[in-house]
This record gives sequence, C-alpha cells and structure tokens, in this order.
Amino acid sequence: ATMGLGYLGHAAVAWLSDSCLLSSALLLGMAFLAPSVIVIALGREAVFGCLSRRFSRNSRRAQRDGAFVAELLASVPVRVGQKWWLHKEHPDTRFAIGDRQRSWDMGTVVDVQAEGFSVARSAATVVAEEVWVPMPVQENASDLLLGAQSRLRCIEWEQMTPGIMQRTRPSASDSGDCYLLSRALAPGEVIDFFISHSWDDDAAAKYQRLEEVANAFSEIHGRYPTFWLDKACINQSSISDGLRVLPVNIMACTQVLVLSGPSYASRLWCVWELFVLFAFAPEEAAMRTVYLPLQTGIDTLDQLRHFDAMAARCYDPNEQTRLQRVITAVGVDEFNQRIRLWAAQFQGSS
Repeated sequence: ATMGLGYLGHAAVAWLSDSCLLSSALLLGMAFLAPSVIVIALGREAVFGCLSRRFSRNSRRAQRDGAFVAELLASVPVRVGQKWWLHKEHPDTRFAIGDRQRSWDMGTVVDVQAEGFSVARSAATVVAEEVWVPMPVQENASDLLLGAQSRLRCIEWEQMTPGIMQRTRPSASDSGDCYLLSRALAPGEVIDFFISHSWDDDAAAKYQRLEEVANAFSEIHGRYPTFWLDKACINQSSISDGLRVLPVNIMACTQVLVLSGPSYASRLWCVWELFVLFAFAPEEAAMRTVYLPLQTGIDTLDQLRHFDAMAARCYDPNEQTRLQRVITAVGVDEFNQRIRLWAAQFQGSS
C-alpha cells in the first residue's frame, strides 16, 4: 500500500512540475504523497490553476493530460483493511435487482503483495474463505498514452443505426460485430464527437439527438461526423483496457456530446467523463461540451443543476470506490459547483 501511495504521489508531482515549475525541494518532499495530500499542500487554487493552463492546449497535449488522469485512476492503491467486493458466479435471487448483494459479496483486504492481494469474504460461511485477487495493472501516463493512441478508433455516422444505442449484453460474436463497425484513425485525424451517455436511457431518444447532430454537421462541413462510442470503439473482449484509458479517448475528440437522460447524472462513468473535462479547465470544457437533453418528459437539466458526483453509482463497487477517491482527492465540491454552473446556462432549453 505504501508503494502504491508513493507511485501515485510521484506521478502527480512529476506531472505538475512540468508546467508549474515547483521547486526541487518541494517536489522531493511530496514524492510520496497521495493526491489529496498534494492538493492540500499546494492549495486547491494553485493545483486547479496549474491544471487549467495545461488543459487549454492543443489536441496532443490534451491527450497527454487525459493520460495523466488515467494514471491517477490506475494508481489508486489497495490497502489492508479496506472493503473489496467479490463478484458472485451466479446472481443471488434472495436480493432484489439493483441490490448490490445480488451480484456481489463484501470482503476485506487482509494482505497486499506486489502481485496481488487477499480478500476475506464477509458472507456467513462455515469455513472462512480468502480469495486471491491479481493486482490491477499499473502503468504510467506515457505507457497509457501510447496504448490508447494505438487502439484509438472511431465510428462513422453511416455505420450507426438506432439499434447500436440499445442496451444489450451481446454474445462474443455480437460484440465483435459491433467493434468491426468502427475503424482505426487515419494519420492526423481527430474524432469529431465523443458520445457521453447512459445505457439505461432511451435508445430511440438518443439516436434522434445524434441524427440531428449528424445532419447539422453535414450541412456545415459537407460530410458526416465521426464519433467515439464505447460499444463500438472498445474491444468488448478487453473492456477493462478500454476503460482504463477512457480519459485519453475523451480528450482525443473535438467535442463531447452529453446525451442527458433521466439516469445520466446518477451513472458514475458518465460523471467520470464530465470530471475529465470539467475538473481542471471549466471554461474550455464548457465550450467543448454540447448539452443535448433527451425528450423524455423529465427535467434532466434540473438534475445537473443539483449535481452531486458522490451520489452517482456504477455496477462494479470496486470501480466506484476508485473513481470516487480520485474525484474526492482533486476536489469534489469544486467539481460539483462547476457542473451546476455549466447547467445553469441552459435554463429553459430542456
């Protein structure tokens, strides 16, 4: 756990020093601090100001910044004594759908090694059970960036049908077909739009909004736009690899389409996408982000005006803990306020 904290602190200090010119003595003293301690030591205004300057640069630099955010997430340490949820082989039907215990058993980390860690299952059993969990892959920002760029793909509007926006849990062959709808980027190509959405929201309403965007874009540019859509641009046989570099994918796109439906603000991965954009450079993020409320009869804008990142959830409780720890370390109150201010400018548009 100590090694994990040192790795994370060193990564953050090295990244900050590149643009903020912190003194060598201060850097050395901070090399083994976690992000929250770094933020406290420097002051939130200094950290946010420094990061804002970096996020206002060109696309290549933006992707580097995305890689740093990805490194922060990958570097969250596992500590003895923390909760760790173990996925059940089959759903426990004694618990209702939506109840975490239907699919997960709570455990406690009892030992941490370089290669992995042991989790003692908390469920009532006759014999105490410990489960070995391999340590999540830890990569630095440079490696994450190279990996993301080598796998970066887009899907052209002509390949998108209403069915692609439906929430399904496809078979391997189906997911493979969906991945084949996307293509690798040409040299120097930049993706036009990143699609930020919740799979729980209405597929037809989302596709209708995308169709409006595609047609308007075509009228202006004489071509249809390219998109980054998780279902098509992440190889479904290695989803974790794609999610690990999600910040790079976001920053590789010219604009982000927020397809805001009833469940959007409650889905933590959607919140994470907004965090990558807004946590460090809210002015630029506001210009790059296109708010598109879905026509569902629900005031989704009001949800964003009362946004609370810590109220959002995701299916994997371990991912939820990691995401929330990074958001908290950087400054959840500031992030919440920036999303609320961003939403306030759309008063009357939903």
